[in-house]
Amino acid sequence: MWREFYSEIMSISRVLIIICLLGAYPMPGLTAEVDTIIEGVSGSMLTNIKLYMDIEQQKKSMDHTEANIRQLHAKATEQIKEAVRPFGYYRAAVESSLTLANEIWLARYKVSLGEPIIIQTLQIQLLGEGATDKQLLEETNSFPLQLGDILDHELYKISKQALLRIAYQSGYFDSHFTRHELKVDLEKNKAFIFLFLNTGPRYRFGNVTFVQNIYDDSYLKRFLPFAKGDPFNLDKLAELEFRLNDSDNFQKVDRSNFEHDKTLYQDNEIPIELKLSPKKKHYFQFGLGYSTDTKSRALFKWRNRRLNSKGHQFGSETSISERVEETSLRYAIPLQKPNTDRIEIIGALKKEDSVRAEALTRELILRRTIARSGNWIESLSVRHTSGPFEIEGDRDYDARMFLLGASWSKRVADDLRYPRRGYRFTLDSETTQDDFVGSKTDYFQIRSQIKTIQSSGPNVLVSRAEVGYLATNNFCVLQPDLIFLTGGDHSIRGFDYKSIPSPVQGNKSVFCNDGKPSTNHQTLEVGSIEYQFWFAENWGFSSFYDTGKVEQRTTEAWERGAGIGLLWRSPVGPFSLAVARDLSKRDRAIDERISDKVRIHISIGPNL
Repeated sequence: MWREFYSEIMSISRVLIIICLLGAYPMPGLTAEVDTIIEGVSGSMLTNIKLYMDIEQQKKSMDHTEANIRQLHAKATEQIKEAVRPFGYYRAAVESSLTLANEIWLARYKVSLGEPIIIQTLQIQLLGEGATDKQLLEETNSFPLQLGDILDHELYKISKQALLRIAYQSGYFDSHFTRHELKVDLEKNKAFIFLFLNTGPRYRFGNVTFVQNIYDDSYLKRFLPFAKGDPFNLDKLAELEFRLNDSDNFQKVDRSNFEHDKTLYQDNEIPIELKLSPKKKHYFQFGLGYSTDTKSRALFKWRNRRLNSKGHQFGSETSISERVEETSLRYAIPLQKPNTDRIEIIGALKKEDSVRAEALTRELILRRTIARSGNWIESLSVRHTSGPFEIEGDRDYDARMFLLGASWSKRVADDLRYPRRGYRFTLDSETTQDDFVGSKTDYFQIRSQIKTIQSSGPNVLVSRAEVGYLATNNFCVLQPDLIFLTGGDHSIRGFDYKSIPSPVQGNKSVFCNDGKPSTNHQTLEVGSIEYQFWFAENWGFSSFYDTGKVEQRTTEAWERGAGIGLLWRSPVGPFSLAVARDLSKRDRAIDERISDKVRIHISIGPNL
């Protein structure tokens, strides 16, 4: 019994050994790998050749028999020639070889493109009402293929379709080619292109109907970027839909498919019907946050989106933090361009407690904002401000000022929430005269800020600059928000919120002492540079250097701060946790609030 069992085991072992030996050596006709080398071409032409070649497409999935490989290799030459024809090469030659070495089949192809097909004739004609259309003429004059160019079949096809598409977008809905012909003379290596486009009549905008029962048509028609009878243009129609969606009035905008029902057209005018689904009448927002400038804070907003049928809105906003408490009421009246142009009446009450000053400010503001060309936003305002305040212990004033103001701003960014390239520029000014509507002193202030963002791969360079000038007869009656104070998260890090300039001597004020002004002017200069290194999609480090000064009676030293930070692209916006150090060399006996300790800065909000 044991002998039979042993004999059976030995038989099985011999079978396994034979199987292993067979697996170690390939059977005739099989190989382990196929590789291809294509020489003489590159770029999109090489890509197209690989798509045409069966041996290239199947080398990872075929059964690797020698017969199969040789068959695919034999077909490759014609496939290569066919693949280069769309690029204008009809006389290509291919040298090929197929070798086996170290169980790898190597298929090599050397391509000689030969003489290309050159465009000898290019005739593009516009017929119909669009024969003098400026945009269509520009498109024909800048046709991507020109006389003397190498023929490119794909570019010809794309360019022909683009010309027809532009005609359609411009309102020539009956456009069609009466002749679209491409001839190739292989003997002379020449190509002849004939494109005759008959645009037919140009359609125009007809009546626009808004399907809704909330707003007056007179208000909704202010969103129109065109008038009845204007030449039809799909871009203008898309702009109308964007304006309505961007207005904060509508949840959804649906447009009728006018293109498919020409029975609705009258005198070649296209009626437009838009179905508007409004958003909820009341908007509420509540939020909690923290920054080292204002400390912990809570925010509550309410807005009535539809105070009446003319698009007027009314709302309130309350913000409470350890340093700043503010509440305001706002009434907004839309103007000719409702999304950007408006008149606002604002009443606000603000209590602020910073290192240098304490103030309770009452404001009444009338402001008109309009959009100018080039993405500029212009605001003109009159502002009445009053309330008690204290600056560096020199108490107690209650001044009134009636100010005329103007500001201009512009923002350009590739992404509003997480920009990688862009800039923001602002210029604002306010002025008044002594006794003008109760003002207590002459006053003039102008300030400009610019911030730029540039990217280098995944990383970002952020630079910032701010300059300002202020002149007045009497600093003693100016509330803290009317003078230059800087320092904190968004100015010079390493310093407390609005802690610059420092006192001149102990707690003596640099602005006003014993009711007498210490100076009659200020200049503000702030600069910053920050490099952001993003080591993951949503996480990064930053290093920065901030500097600046507020100059008054004498030449002030530049305050300097530097540090590093942790960055996070959070779901609610950019988050920054930075550690900064005051690098200024000052006598700390003059200002007890200055210390050698590092300062932590936390901020949440858009970079531009």
